[in-house]
Amino acid sequence: MGKPIASALVPGGVVEHLDLMAKTIFGEARGEPLDGQAGVGWVIRNRAEHFGWWGVDIKSVCLKRLQFSCWNENDPNSAVIKAANLDQPMLLQCMGVAALVLSGAALDPTGGATSYFRPGPNGEKPDWADSLKFLTAIGNHMFYGGPR
Repeated sequence: MGKPIASALVPGGVVEHLDLMAKTIFGEARGEPLDGQAGVGWVIRNRAEHFGWWGVDIKSVCLKRLQFSCWNENDPNSAVIKAANLDQPMLLQCMGVAALVLSGAALDPTGGATSYFRPGPNGEKPDWADSLKFLTAIGNHMFYGGPR
């Protein structure tokens, strides 16, 4: 079992931060296995725990411009997460995953990742991937962290 997230990373209470993490997981990884969804949640948490450029708490990390494509206005997943509601079983599942990540009840399956991507159809990867250390692959996502 991991440690619960520090209260400083969820200012004003956990509900808004839990909701944003769950919607980010939903937008980025709803088609992934549970450990892949947890991996995205842990990337958010790991970024918040190493606050700075990525943000200073769960909310600011999730909404950091151009970091999670599901929040970009031109991304098709933006409309999906804005229309999401708790009648959708997959959103409920993502809420549960987010709660497990925030509480520390789920261990980090990524080994400390702060970044991930889904390779393109021909295995393409973003330029930044070469500067980070590959940690693991879960489902369709490749997880990276720390300097290479």
